[in-house]
Amino acid sequence: PSRMTWIKPSFAWMLYRAGYGMKDHNQKRILKIKLSHATAADVLNRCACGHGGGGTEGRVQWDPARDLMAGSGRKPNKLPFRAIQIGMRGNLAEQYVASAISIQDVTELAQKVQAAHNASDPKQAILDLLPQLPCERPYMPACTPAALMRLKLMPSDAQSGNMRVLRENKS
Repeated sequence: PSRMTWIKPSFAWMLYRAGYGMKDHNQKRILKIKLSHATAADVLNRCACGHGGGGTEGRVQWDPARDLMAGSGRKPNKLPFRAIQIGMRGNLAEQYVASAISIQDVTELAQKVQAAHNASDPKQAILDLLPQLPCERPYMPACTPAALMRLKLMPSDAQSGNMRVLRENKS
């Protein structure tokens, strides 16, 4: 593939980016793709960090995280920390696709979340969906220390806001 293929590890961020699966004809399906820990680390080890032209084969970007538990109907609300986005093309994208352990269509769940965010009592509506929602938690990939620093996954004074890859949505 010549275009970037993107991994959005946060379900809320994916819903935001794809407009709950209704943004446009190219983003009608929301897929949950399971990778092994080794594949996730290999993909990240081959990425550079940066927006725009950073990374020829793979790129990591940090964008405002989104809250699955609260939204305005059009999008999940912003959170005060960042979420990772992983872009791939060429051989790296092909490896990602070939390494998928499972692929599940979660478009119907995405649309239920949108309906909950639009409900007259959105807090209760999203709580009713809680058993169906993904359990997201902080995750540190088994990358080399150099890759963790390069991708801003390793804490440092300037990067303390980027430590959470995924947000815990269940207690």
